[in-house]
Amino acid sequence: MAARLSEDPSVSVLLLEAGSSDRPGDEKGVVDLWGSRFDWAFTSVPQENLNDVTVPVPLGRALGGSSSINGLYHIRGHRSGYDAWGESGAHGWDFEARLASFRRSEQTTGMDTQWRGTDGPMVIEPPTPLSRDAFYGAVLTAAEEAGHKSLVDGNGAESEGVAPTEINLVQGKRQSAADAYVRPVQQRPDLTVTTDATVHRLLMEDRRCLGVEYVVDGRSVRAGADREVVLCAGAVGSPHILQLSGIGPAAHLRGAGVQVVHDLPGVGGNLQDTPMRMSGSPRRPLSRPPVRTRRTFSPAVRRPPSLISNSSPCRCFYRSGTLPRNSNPGAVNRGPPPVHTATPSPSRTCDPRAGVRCGRPARTRPRLR
Repeated sequence: MAARLSEDPSVSVLLLEAGSSDRPGDEKGVVDLWGSRFDWAFTSVPQENLNDVTVPVPLGRALGGSSSINGLYHIRGHRSGYDAWGESGAHGWDFEARLASFRRSEQTTGMDTQWRGTDGPMVIEPPTPLSRDAFYGAVLTAAEEAGHKSLVDGNGAESEGVAPTEINLVQGKRQSAADAYVRPVQQRPDLTVTTDATVHRLLMEDRRCLGVEYVVDGRSVRAGADREVVLCAGAVGSPHILQLSGIGPAAHLRGAGVQVVHDLPGVGGNLQDTPMRMSGSPRRPLSRPPVRTRRTFSPAVRRPPSLISNSSPCRCFYRSGTLPRNSNPGAVNRGPPPVHTATPSPSRTCDPRAGVRCGRPARTRPRLR
């Protein structure tokens, strides 16, 4: 948003970030970054349907947000998720309408340009064909034997099937949204980037937002906006700031001692996330010994991309269930059978008998409420 808005030299853009301007070290693996100073390290409330366990919620606290600590998967998601938004009234958010934005954001080589971008800021490292690796070649063969289609490009015309995983790495280094969009234009005279600045609330007057109040270096600062305030603090941060500003369920706000500006019941509720589940198969590894621990690699040695980013070079979108495609739009599981995703990888356990694990065999779109 900041990069695009500041393309117009007639405007002045202030970008506020609660985290630092530092980049996580490129030797850091994704697991190392969770719980670090680059992570808000939130924890969920006890989950009723998970025997009241609490779940870690890693969210990026750095310029670039969660793209600074995530697994760097570059997966658009299944088009049915976007189409469901459009059908629910979010005009302009169906897949066909979003395709131009997808293409504009990415830089790929050797892909079908009808579906893929070639000159965007996000550089997509070409994936290695699965057939070149003994383990993933076997995964591909097993998926095909089970009836799943093999795809060269899982972000192209089709997404259902097994495909190589694309990742946001540039010459073996993590590329966050800040690396792609902000840092290249940070010297623009109309763009001010302020880090280590925690927004406390929006400045409201008669239900109109006039600016923000934030704290930096222990000082409270107010910044006014002549045109607009764009709140991009994520699925947890944005509703939190709204509630601190008096926008949300009135009873909840009054209970917290916040003056109600606008009674909006949906703010802070109905968060749905994809559960992560791990399942394994006790088989002898095909070509890769298990990684003993992440300490195998010295911090002075650059880690392989598989440890810097995600742990699986392939993913599979597949359907389950037999729901009719013309289901009642108001039904819980509407439309086509739900789409799931799975990312298999060699086991990282020290047990030599464990050969395969499958991470996140979960629904890509939680059911509508």
